[in-house]
Amino acid sequence: MDKRELRKIIRNKHIDPAYLKQASRIIQNKVLDLPQYRDCRKVFCYISVNSEVKTYLIMQSALEGKELLVPKCLEHGIMKAVKITSMDQLGKGHYGIPEPDGDSEICDDYDLVIVPCICAGKNGERLGHGAGYYDRFLQGSKRLKVCLCLQENIREDIPMNEYDRYMDLVVTEDNIYGNCL
Repeated sequence: MDKRELRKIIRNKHIDPAYLKQASRIIQNKVLDLPQYRDCRKVFCYISVNSEVKTYLIMQSALEGKELLVPKCLEHGIMKAVKITSMDQLGKGHYGIPEPDGDSEICDDYDLVIVPCICAGKNGERLGHGAGYYDRFLQGSKRLKVCLCLQENIREDIPMNEYDRYMDLVVTEDNIYGNCL
């Protein structure tokens, strides 16, 4: 199965909103309990939309005790990390995803990257939405990469190529996969 087919299968699945809310809360709390999260000063976190694992608790926690960086799309396929100090700094951005408004401080210094997915594998495989933003953004990165995924979207058949980036940890409501604990 190729990436396009797999994305279609996952996107066509109905995800119960109550399950998504409950699983997201569990996943976020697992991230907040990670020693790597507790010890980091600056965290980069995606802003969740639609059926992605929600990130509000992580973002709120980071705003209260760390520096929070979020994605800002500059041009097709290029994304930068931008520091925010309040959720009020977010407006509608590319693809309808909230992102920082106006001139924002771009930052290349952060410790931990929290990444979205369509589905993921137990060995760090990740299938994104298909535009390649995160794979380009993470190219050559030595920072800890943590992917948030619903357990029901863990797969063993995720096609990977030389441009795809493996995650260090995949956090679901049932498990944490990876060897960085």
